[in-house]
Amino acid sequence: MRTLLWMQMVMLLTLAASAEDWPMYMHDPARSGVSGEALVLPLAKLWTYTPPAEPTPAWPDLPLSERPKLTFDDATHVALAGDAVYFGSAVDNGIHALDAATGARRWTVFTDGPVRLAPTFAPTAAADKAGGKPTVTEGRVFAGSDDGVAYCLETQSGRVVWRTRLIPGPTRILGAGRVMSLWPVRTDVLLDEGVAYCGAGLFPAQGTTLMALNIKTGQMLWQAAQSSKTNQVPSQIPEGYLLASANQIYVPRGRAPPLCFARADGAYLGSPESVPGFKGVVSGDYGVLVGEHYYFGTQGSLYGAEPDGKRVAVWNETRQLVATSNRFFRLVNASGKGAWRERTWVIAINRATYDPVTKQAIADTDMAWRYAGTNLEVIIVAGPHIVAGGSNEVVVLDATTGKPVWRSRVDGLVKGLAVANGRLVASTDNGRLHCFGRGTTVARMVPPAQPLPADAAVPGSQNASALAEAIAKDLALKRGYGLVIGSGDARLALELAKRTGLLVHVLETDPVKAATARTALAALGAYGVKVVVDLMPTDAANSLPYPSYFANVVVVAGNAPGQGAVTAKELLRLVKPCGGVLYAWGMTPDAAWKSAGTATQVALAGMGGWTKLVRGRLSEAEWTHQYADAGNTGSSDDALVKGRLEVLWYGEPGPAKMQERHRRSQAPLFMNGRIYVEGLRMPDERPIIMCFDAYNGVPYWEREVPGAVRLTVMADCGNLAASPAGLFVAVDGQCLQLDAVTGATRRTFALPTRSDGSSGSWAFVAVVGDTLLGSSSPAYQFSDEVFAYDLVTGALKWRHKASVLRNSTLAVSGGRVFFAEQRGAVKAPHVLNYNEQVRQNQAKRRGESIEVEKPKAEASYRRTAVALDLATGKELWAREVDLTDCGSWNDSLSAAVKHDVLVFYGAYLAYGRAKGDENKRRVLALSAKDGSVLWNKPFGNFVRPVIVNDQLISRPNAVLLKTGEPMLSTGLKRTQPWRIPALGACGQMSASSSLLFYRLGYLWVMDIETAKANMRFIGMRPGCLINTIPAGGIVTMVEASSGCVCAHAALQSTVVFAPVGMD
Repeated sequence: MRTLLWMQMVMLLTLAASAEDWPMYMHDPARSGVSGEALVLPLAKLWTYTPPAEPTPAWPDLPLSERPKLTFDDATHVALAGDAVYFGSAVDNGIHALDAATGARRWTVFTDGPVRLAPTFAPTAAADKAGGKPTVTEGRVFAGSDDGVAYCLETQSGRVVWRTRLIPGPTRILGAGRVMSLWPVRTDVLLDEGVAYCGAGLFPAQGTTLMALNIKTGQMLWQAAQSSKTNQVPSQIPEGYLLASANQIYVPRGRAPPLCFARADGAYLGSPESVPGFKGVVSGDYGVLVGEHYYFGTQGSLYGAEPDGKRVAVWNETRQLVATSNRFFRLVNASGKGAWRERTWVIAINRATYDPVTKQAIADTDMAWRYAGTNLEVIIVAGPHIVAGGSNEVVVLDATTGKPVWRSRVDGLVKGLAVANGRLVASTDNGRLHCFGRGTTVARMVPPAQPLPADAAVPGSQNASALAEAIAKDLALKRGYGLVIGSGDARLALELAKRTGLLVHVLETDPVKAATARTALAALGAYGVKVVVDLMPTDAANSLPYPSYFANVVVVAGNAPGQGAVTAKELLRLVKPCGGVLYAWGMTPDAAWKSAGTATQVALAGMGGWTKLVRGRLSEAEWTHQYADAGNTGSSDDALVKGRLEVLWYGEPGPAKMQERHRRSQAPLFMNGRIYVEGLRMPDERPIIMCFDAYNGVPYWEREVPGAVRLTVMADCGNLAASPAGLFVAVDGQCLQLDAVTGATRRTFALPTRSDGSSGSWAFVAVVGDTLLGSSSPAYQFSDEVFAYDLVTGALKWRHKASVLRNSTLAVSGGRVFFAEQRGAVKAPHVLNYNEQVRQNQAKRRGESIEVEKPKAEASYRRTAVALDLATGKELWAREVDLTDCGSWNDSLSAAVKHDVLVFYGAYLAYGRAKGDENKRRVLALSAKDGSVLWNKPFGNFVRPVIVNDQLISRPNAVLLKTGEPMLSTGLKRTQPWRIPALGACGQMSASSSLLFYRLGYLWVMDIETAKANMRFIGMRPGCLINTIPAGGIVTMVEASSGCVCAHAALQSTVVFAPVGMD
């Protein structure tokens, strides 16, 4: 087949100079990175293309200590063919063609989403044949877009030959700050043998696919199988550049090893992950075919596999591999933590002395030469040369000796290289393209200046500038997303964007008008940066092509487009709850508007007839404390979060700003549409607090708070609480009250002076009404005093001295404060905190002997359950109770309260299989009114229970809160005790009134009434404590897998879900 012949030709390249194209990413379907063309040195810089803004990658960054795993859009990668340069843009959503000699723009075809991967060119000199008939029309460019469409374009004009939507459906989401399809095309469109291969979709639970299309018509030839007679297909997350051998297609899928499908019919052939030798291998989107051997991985090692998946070799500390007929060229990491970012080598190895089947390491005798570089990121072969790119530099090496023969400075970190027809193009991480070739001309490509279309009249004969000025002045928040519909052209959107920090979308029904506006805005450098013009789909009926709740501002300046009347309900669907604003001219508020928020009549720019709606809350349910509320229930009781869920948005914050997952830090909080989360500012891990909008991800503020990040919270207590008065942060010996809008410190509450003069820390924090509660902690996990402040006056209301109380048993409900106390104890047990454990383990590895007094676990024990009056701090009742098997006093004993029932239990981690002690685990339930025992029964919980409605739920069991009797499930033909799978990894549960969220490999969502799985969200992995927050009518899963080294397909990002059909 043609691909095999192509690969064999690459391997047998001569060193003679010859002009050839670079028709796709890394040259060919094998991604060899090898061209037979010899550059004529020295080269001159011909031109530089600078985008209107630096592109935002599809996924958030990883921590500095980790090698990036998804690199497909780390630069603007190109295809070079003839006298043209082709590339896609994640900034302006365009597929572009530039003149290779001058950098001048030839044409741009705008899509409806970011174009993140390089186009593929069908060579004009190639007449690909299938069955003896030409099936490739000469001069075609193919690319996929985040709008979910694969495109085929004419090379001369950019005319669309065909466009194919891989997964039909109107659903759009926000992804990495851009409106996109729920099923984006995140692979390249790989061409070979008259067939175009591409994949779509990111989240298997929402649908993903791999397809083969007829290259001439775009019609589907086959769709990859989801299963086979012998193999169950693992989760597909097709993202990155596909590879093709003679008979197989290799599909990268995030962190997990790739999948392999038959080119002929899409049959699933297997994955290295199922083959001995690859267990636990963390992969990425990098891959290269050397002959029939497939090498993959981005974690610092490349793994080689036979076509049947058998492991053949490991290239340690290797980022990239390029092979010619006689040598391997490796881009190699230096050793040391994070050293891959600074010190790198290009190493040449004689293939005759290296046998990958028998060798797992490379001996020094195999090395032909080594070149030391600084932060090299990519290498290719061009005839007799090796071309390498790194920090602000491109260097050409002699392939025989490794000696530099030419170099040039560039602006940025070089991530991509391409050589064709006497030219070298370097792609840098800032989105720039640097073109080198023969000659002396130095030119910077600047888009030709074109004026916007003349001002169009807006209602009331006011011009767009005046109206935009009036709206900007009226807005309280001037950043996020805007939408302008019915205005006639893009002028109003641009004027509004210029006066705010909004990215403003314009909805247009006329394709010609949309193209004109896009071209004009692009010429100003504003398209995709300030304004995006969207074309109304012809099959959209009365729905508008935008995600629910995405817009901070919607301006309806005329009739809303659509085949029929767009309802007020549909307009409201787009407006962000908790403060989103809708301005509509000439529309009378109906019942839907009045129930959604506050509607008033306003005049803008001296023109009446405008209705302003400020949208209110979607749901009253909040998540204001570590375990939802001050009672530690673990449930928000959100009645809107039910049924089937789908992705609303994903993006920042990502793993680079989050705590390492095993540190089990404070859960995110939700209050009035805002998410508050603790994190770290790199590179020196300075603690920060971040606040962003739950409905569209818009960041509100981020600030450093030294000492704010609290670790191993499950054995202790959280240090954040939210209320209408702001965010409260317990840190060291104080509690900060932060302004919800700005993050500024409004007031500082000091830890009351301890009676013995010793220093302590503010441990427990809760806000109930106008009362701020805290506890004074002399030691990790324990306190000896509880106190309360008045939030209105700032005065200390009361103090209650205790002996030793366990922080994780502090709970508040019904005007009472509860805890378990070891009365008569003088000193709290010394339990190592997270940092002390780390230091101890480091000392052990150094061979040092550390004497640590460990608290003894008590086989049985009794403690005093205490209730205080919230208003006065007076003791209401105290009862000595038997807490045996309700969790260890030094580790896991916890408490929660609801409906006047106080329960004590153990908070555990469900690692692997049951060890036999689960059957002994019990729950003690007391009356919150007087402390009398309601029930004390075995519960067998694997994790921390949650209280939902009147039920106590854990894994695997659930009981009625007031009686302890088994909860019954109605999900089967006959009613039987409620039960869910017991096994799984770390992570705790959270709940709404209808759904249960927990980790079992990935995020599982279970219907509480039926005990049936509602969704297994393969693709995103919850953290090791609680990061899935059902509140405000949505579900926010803040990124919490930072530092994870497991070989799973999970993508690392914050992701938010909404119930299907919500308005």
